[in-house]
Amino acid sequence: MKLYYFDIYGRAESIRFLLAHAKVEYENVNAGPIMADLKKDRLEFGQVPLFHTADGKDLVQSWAILRYLGRTYGYYPENADLAYKIDSTIDAVEDYFGAYFKFNFE
Repeated sequence: MKLYYFDIYGRAESIRFLLAHAKVEYENVNAGPIMADLKKDRLEFGQVPLFHTADGKDLVQSWAILRYLGRTYGYYPENADLAYKIDSTIDAVEDYFGAYFKFNFE
């Protein structure tokens, strides 16, 4: 398995945390030098992170990857009410990130 992202913290860090906590071995790949090739062939929405699974799937979108891994490794509840709370928290964090990055890069 491989996680493609830049050699920084950011949108892939929560994925790295989950994988570390679950003791999942994966390769952390710096996407910077190969970004053009990734965009041509593998990035559905043109951006990283990209998680390449053991069975050959390419997953994109940081929160979708996180939810997928959460379900795969037992960190995501089957209870709909609890799953909602997790999803709403993730969405709130995304709202915060959007405002934070907009402020910092304008």
